[in-house]
Parts: sequence; structure tokens; C-alpha cells
Amino acid sequence: MSDTHWNRWDPSDPYTAQLMKRLEGGFDAIWHAGDVVESSVLEALEGYCRVVCVKGNCDSYLSRHLPHAVIESVERVKVAMTHGWDLPLDHAPTVVGRFPEDVQLIIHGHTHRHREQEFVRADGSRVTILNPGSVSSPRGGETAGMAELIIDGDYWEYHPCVFSEAANDDV
Repeated sequence: MSDTHWNRWDPSDPYTAQLMKRLEGGFDAIWHAGDVVESSVLEALEGYCRVVCVKGNCDSYLSRHLPHAVIESVERVKVAMTHGWDLPLDHAPTVVGRFPEDVQLIIHGHTHRHREQEFVRADGSRVTILNPGSVSSPRGGETAGMAELIIDGDYWEYHPCVFSEAANDDV
């Protein structure tokens, strides 16, 4: 997920309620691509599972330090994440060039728009750039949401999850 931009964790907020319902299904980890804004949001997310989070351009008031970027191996897939405020995100070669050549997935936020783009490096290896969109404030006519990334060995699947605009609709 990315770009929650919440000043507090509010279960009565329609988007928070939909996120909570989605997270009740159980996950190994939540990856948050920055702009959390408020520490209580991270604390609430940590109540579900381990949280991997990077610092966004709106996270200067968080009570904890967040890294600019992370790289982790999940099963046999090398995953990198950054918020992206300091990158020309529409230029895939620059985004890909920011990370080591063995990275297979790059997650970013900042644009508040969903993205799934495959990029072929000069050596023929492939990397996929993902943006789960914004949990609370989508842009460009998109719908708020997140995404689910399923990794099993060296196989992965990516599924965007959009939230309903209506407060009482199911996710």
C-alpha cells in the first residue's frame, strides 16, 4: 500500500474500514511505500503483521526513522521499495537504475496512481515496477485502494485491490 495520508487511524472512515476488512484475511507482511503521515497509522498496521515501510515526502513528523529505500528477498524474489518523490517516476530506466541489477520487483508510491509496468534491462533481464495507488486519496480519476502481492518461491502474482466509494459497500 502507499500514500495513506491519514492524520490518525480512524476505523469509522470508509477507506480505513475497507482496509481493515482486507487485512483481516491475514498477510505475512504489509509493505507501505511511504506518506504514512502519522505514527498511529503504522502502529495500527503493525497490529496485523510485520510492516516494511519507507519514508515519503510527507513523513517528516513521524516519531520514528524510516529508510529512504529497502531491498529484501522474499522467498526467491528480490523486492525493492522507495516512495519515489526524488525520481522521475515516468522514466522507467531511471527508476530501475536506482536499484541493483538483481532486483526483480520495484514498488513505489508518490503518484497516487496504480502502476504495473515491465521493463527489460540492456542485458535482457526483466524487472517489474509496481505502484499500489493511494489508500485514501487517488489521483487522475482512479479509485482508492492497495494491492496484494503473492510470492511463492520465484513465482509472483500482483493483484490491485480497489476500494468502494460507498461507505457501506463490501471490499
